[in-house]
Amino acid sequence: MSGSLRLRRDYGEETPFREGVSNLPTGLEDTRALLENVITRKLASPKFTIEELFTKLPETFPIPWGNPPKPNLWRVKKISEHTFQKQSLRVYRIETDLFIDPQEYLEIVVAYFSEDKIYRLEVLKGLIRLGYLWVSGSASLEGALKKLWLETKHKITPLLKVNKVASSNLSVGDLFDQPINIFPLPWGDPPKPNLWKVERSAFASNDSVSYMVKTPLLKKESTQLVLSFKKKKLYVIIEVRLDWDRLVTFNTQVGSNLSRALEIIWHDIKTYLAPKLSVNKVASASGHYGYTKKVQRDCESAINQLRKYCTSLCSKQKTKGNAHLEFYKKYAEKTENPFAKALVQCNRDIYTEALNKIASSMFGYDERVVKLCLNSMTDVQMRSAMIINRLLARKTSNTEQIKAYLKEHIDQTGCVWSICLNACI
Repeated sequence: MSGSLRLRRDYGEETPFREGVSNLPTGLEDTRALLENVITRKLASPKFTIEELFTKLPETFPIPWGNPPKPNLWRVKKISEHTFQKQSLRVYRIETDLFIDPQEYLEIVVAYFSEDKIYRLEVLKGLIRLGYLWVSGSASLEGALKKLWLETKHKITPLLKVNKVASSNLSVGDLFDQPINIFPLPWGDPPKPNLWKVERSAFASNDSVSYMVKTPLLKKESTQLVLSFKKKKLYVIIEVRLDWDRLVTFNTQVGSNLSRALEIIWHDIKTYLAPKLSVNKVASASGHYGYTKKVQRDCESAINQLRKYCTSLCSKQKTKGNAHLEFYKKYAEKTENPFAKALVQCNRDIYTEALNKIASSMFGYDERVVKLCLNSMTDVQMRSAMIINRLLARKTSNTEQIKAYLKEHIDQTGCVWSICLNACI
């Protein structure tokens, strides 16, 4: 089959795609219209010029926004076009799942001024202009959109959810180049990033950004801890303020490692910060990950209780064959359900050989097997909730540190039992 896309008709004869569409039965008008719409839909390629938006009239085009560009996160569609005596307009609507408000959207207006033979791109949020750019008709569409992103990103970023978490290999300068809303804060001896949370302030610019630091360790909830970054050419000034009193100022190069710079700052501020914390210092403890032995024992006890319960469930099902093993495995793969994963892990410990012999297949199990497995997963969920809630309800339990310990344990080991307990908090 060569040439254009073809349809197979009457179980043997091939026909061109458009001919197949035109020969559809008259009762399928909606289907014909849908297929014609798919055929005629126009998508501007990244190599388009600005002028071709008006000559080739694309209905949509990729948006290379983000660093690196993430065009698949943005959806663009043409909503209107207008022509006046000396001006032509094409209006495109931008949508993304990253907006905090699901009803939120932006608009890109491309205007052509025939008298001056120049084009203007502008980004609007309702009636508010976020930024604009003057370009020639021969300018690359992709290049113009990237420049427009640099012009408007500090205004668009506050509208987005937490969609970027800084990794440990990012530099300080990346905070100004990328829409980073949150990053791990390696404070403590040893570092306990799960006890600290940073939230990007809405008041950000191309050379200044600040973050509110929150932690359950502060004695007063009203205490404000602010971490700010100010860019000065090749250097960045990092400041930490406690209730607007400056604790420390630290100068570093733009290319410096972010995590390392934050560790140095911790050693400078911990003596000033200690009186404001519910403990004298975030000090090294003898337990795992820098937590106390008591927190470690409480969490390990909860994990062992859940493991023993799952083991007893699996042992009872051992006499009923291996069908339930396959169901748990497939259900966990399809749904990422932590309680199904726990039962898979438990079964792997008991029936390693049986699991290895099980062939993957689609769902289609006996009704009794399905009912038994779903009931078991519900039992594991209920027992997980009971164990963790009993632990957190104790007067002697440090709730926030137990939560932080479980998250740290999950990050370090991927423990399925901890995942189950954490899912019920």
